[in-house]
Amino acid sequence: MHVACRVSLLLAIAVLPWLFGGVHVWAQCTLAATALAGLTIWMFEYRGEIQPLPVAVLPLLFAVLLGLFHLVPFSPTVLASISPQAEAVWSQSGAADSSAVRLDEVRFRQSVGEFASPKTSTVSIYPASTRHDLAFLSVALTMFFLGAQLFSRAGSQKLLWAVVAANGALFAFSGIAQQLVWNGRLYGQVTLGSGGQPFAAFVNRNNAAGYLNLCLAAAIGFALLCFSDRHRPTSLWSGRPTKSRHSRRLHVMWESSIRAIGRLDGTRLCSVLVLVVIFAGLLCALSRGGWISMACATSVVAAMLAKTGRVRNLAWTSLFVVVAGLSLVQWLGQSESIGNRWKSIQVGSALIEDGRVSHWQDGLRAGSDYWFAGSGLGTYRYSYRPYVESAEQVWFFHAENQYVEAFVEGGIVGLGLLLAAIVLVALSCRRLLREPRHSASYLCGIVGTFILVSQAVHGCLDFGLYLPANMALFALMCGSVAGRAARLRPLVASEQVDRPIMRRLDFLARPVFLAGLAAALFCASLLSFVEIRQACSAESALRAVRIPDSLDKSIVDTNQRMTQLGNAIDERPGDAELHLTMAHQLIQRYRLRAFELLQQQPSSNRTADQSWQMTSPIALHAAVQQYQREGRTIELENLRRSEAVQTDLKHAASHLLRSVRNCPLIPEAYLLLAEIGPLLSPNEIDAVMLQRARRLAGGDFGLIRECGFAEFQAGRTAYGLADLRRSAELDPEQAAPVLELASKWIDAKSFVNDGLPASPFLLLRLAREHFVKHDEKNLRNALLDRALRLASAAAMAPGERLQFEATVFGLQGRNREAVERWTLAVKKSPEMTEWRFELASLLRKQGNLDLAWEHARTCARMDPENDRYDALLRELVRERLVSR
Repeated sequence: MHVACRVSLLLAIAVLPWLFGGVHVWAQCTLAATALAGLTIWMFEYRGEIQPLPVAVLPLLFAVLLGLFHLVPFSPTVLASISPQAEAVWSQSGAADSSAVRLDEVRFRQSVGEFASPKTSTVSIYPASTRHDLAFLSVALTMFFLGAQLFSRAGSQKLLWAVVAANGALFAFSGIAQQLVWNGRLYGQVTLGSGGQPFAAFVNRNNAAGYLNLCLAAAIGFALLCFSDRHRPTSLWSGRPTKSRHSRRLHVMWESSIRAIGRLDGTRLCSVLVLVVIFAGLLCALSRGGWISMACATSVVAAMLAKTGRVRNLAWTSLFVVVAGLSLVQWLGQSESIGNRWKSIQVGSALIEDGRVSHWQDGLRAGSDYWFAGSGLGTYRYSYRPYVESAEQVWFFHAENQYVEAFVEGGIVGLGLLLAAIVLVALSCRRLLREPRHSASYLCGIVGTFILVSQAVHGCLDFGLYLPANMALFALMCGSVAGRAARLRPLVASEQVDRPIMRRLDFLARPVFLAGLAAALFCASLLSFVEIRQACSAESALRAVRIPDSLDKSIVDTNQRMTQLGNAIDERPGDAELHLTMAHQLIQRYRLRAFELLQQQPSSNRTADQSWQMTSPIALHAAVQQYQREGRTIELENLRRSEAVQTDLKHAASHLLRSVRNCPLIPEAYLLLAEIGPLLSPNEIDAVMLQRARRLAGGDFGLIRECGFAEFQAGRTAYGLADLRRSAELDPEQAAPVLELASKWIDAKSFVNDGLPASPFLLLRLAREHFVKHDEKNLRNALLDRALRLASAAAMAPGERLQFEATVFGLQGRNREAVERWTLAVKKSPEMTEWRFELASLLRKQGNLDLAWEHARTCARMDPENDRYDALLRELVRERLVSR
């Protein structure tokens, strides 16, 4: 039966990487079922024998208990003492600053059929996501346990390493072939919906590199086993060749190499070829983190093997693998891309360019508020967003650093457990490395060291172990290594120095504890399978549902998607994303119904796009505010009592409230509640929801901008200006269209003075590039006037200040003053040919052709390759001849 259990586990870890790394929940469900089945088989076969359990299982067990602690409901007082930030987050969805606001919110909830939130809250700010990640952690613990029990002996370890190495070689070969015939799709068929930089079946090449490092460790272990033979001291990996006293060193090295090559059989040759292919695959993956982690792990392992006296054979073998791998890469034409990628490491700005450093800072700011117990497993993608201070171009689901993510989600407790697990596995490797140097236990220590070093380093730059394929393989191999160390007896008495601690850990080898742990893991695995199975239906519903802002889908299609979402919500009622998606679908159905009514109006001259835009939530918010300002109460009440509002928008608001009740850190839900709330309740609930949305938006400039528009529509001009100023600071490129849209509610001068950042260069660029038409003269002058005022107080170099003022005067039509400033600027910085060119152009407009020609000639002489300078000089020559 153990054979069947081993085969099923090996099949799972071999197939899972090919299923896109196991990112789909149905693949994760299969992994959970395999772990549960393997544990069940082991329990039936267990006869109460004493089987030592590695100490490294304890941090994993405590991590599972930490996840359970995150799900325990506490009263606000108790929660505030445990995690003040979690209590503050939960309280914002059920209470506000004043009693009047709280009363308005209660009335709004009652108007949509939702009553007060529960009086208890959890440490986790998203319990459903915590349950999902806790299920994965339980599966990882089960895989670690099975690795320690089923793959801790020499024969089973060799089988494990052989399967993983062979699968890694096939995976690397697939990734290399994919790059040669890449058509933008995985397997030539599957389109990347959200983009990515794939390698083989992984959407993220960094995750693929982490998996290949695990395979490389297995390949090294398998090769070591193949070449290690006590009776063959001249083999490639063991012993020294017999030296003749009168031989020359070069002759000895040559004979040693020939002798080693002559002893290569099929198995040894295959093990070396597997090393070469995996090494080439790691290079072609173009993952800088993968390269760094491989180099660190290889250096540590090489240093250990060098201590055994195999320096020469190790050097020759390593040289062969590296040369063969580089030759393969060169032959495949991938050397240029690898070289370019390597240069980015040498420059040292790789981490800054892709935003990782700034993102880690955002995560650490979040972690400082959840410092003790964390925000809950699986909650990072929500907990970090309010702390983002720069423009957020993408939504990070992970921290790109597993230590930062552990700190945010688990606090110092979770981070301490992670580090404790690493230390305990490292001690297991150290214990194995103290075995005889030709033994299988020593080679197991080498493999464990490579695994631990590579993944510990790679975890600083990526989140690869959150992928089920990487997680399952890493847990199984670490369990195998730690389990083998636990089976060893102490070598010498010095290893028993700390006997009190050893006695306290003796319970790990007792059959009672082992049986109890297996029973607890069985229950956890069963619950994990159920949880992941429920998440599978939720993922299917979310994948089938798209949230289109268009007329492509009919009401019938929307109803079908809503039915599927409703079934998923029944199975997983605490999923905030399901409720948010259902609300989007209800709003979509309302828009389709309202669009049909608008199109049926006989006197309508609107286009289809205009009618569709009138049904958007922000347009509905504007209509309600307009009715209230104009006193059109009858029309407003008719709109509120309409069937579409009562059946669609009311239920949408109900699902949005459930969404924020299950996870109070979703700013999109608060924004939608602010936009459709005035249709459902007469109080000013939109002000409360907009305040929460902007507080949670972080660096989402689009969401902050929409909050500003809603504030303008409600007549709260000061808040609207603050929101638009913040959105312009985050994304200056969008300041011009925002300025044009905001002109509907506020005059240009007020917006320029209070709604744009205090940046003279931004104001000048807006005036110069966007507002150049004649009917935009007042707006351009307002921008230029404020730019001048800000520049007078700004710290600038004298020449730069003159250049700035000259540009502003030129745009304002004050040519005489502009020429004076340009002349002084050129005198202070005669090497600035661009400034001289601007002065020549302005002098040409004034008719001073001779002076303009002198400056243009100087520009052409200083920069003869510039076509603009040459063209201006030619035109001035022609104009001077004509004028004479």
